Amino acid sequence: MGNRSSHPYKTWACTRNMPHEIPHNIRRALEAVERGKSLVLVEALNEGLQFRKTRLMMNRNVAPRNQSSNTEFRYVYRMTNFDVTFRYSNTQGWSIFIHGKKFPYILFKKRILYVNTWYRGTQPSIPQMKDLRRIQWGQKTRYIYETDKEYRNRRLRAVVCESEPALGNISCKICFTNIPSLALIPCGHTICPTCWNQTSNECPWCRQRVEWSQRLFLDP
Repeated sequence: MGNRSSHPYKTWACTRNMPHEIPHNIRRALEAVERGKSLVLVEALNEGLQFRKTRLMMNRNVAPRNQSSNTEFRYVYRMTNFDVTFRYSNTQGWSIFIHGKKFPYILFKKRILYVNTWYRGTQPSIPQMKDLRRIQWGQKTRYIYETDKEYRNRRLRAVVCESEPALGNISCKICFTNIPSLALIPCGHTICPTCWNQTSNECPWCRQRVEWSQRLFLDP
């Protein structure tokens, strides 16, 4: 790793009797950010039922800020819409924060670069990790309870629905397959009966308690 990313930490560490070596995965993440390469963020959706990968692109001309204190090392790359923070403390070790959030995984290409040990949410299952290596940016993995066959059939139905005109383009925003023929009262959000049967009595979007559901007749 170049002096630009290693020197501030070593200078800080040597005056506080801290380890001088930076772990390999942290060093690779620093190199990727400084060279303007893309990292892959794994984001939990629907309370961990699904996951999505998004691309983190850095501007290689952005100079990092050394915001270290007496108790921790903090190295921040601040962009217009987000920031990336590398932090080390004697009690918690190394951690990486994106927008101040904790993602379960950070990938470099298709390999796991960083596993966030401080992430307390649901972790991706092995089939979901396979999906993350295969799907495109912004796409969602299978649901945690879906088998390979169910996932393929749902994706196939989604492709068929996308090719249909007019009413066929109206689909449930959870499964992207069925027609949202139920309106949740009083919030008014719509959902398909299949997805509604798999949820609690709260709206999946606004978390408002649902008093009753109203059948919608969307047939032409």
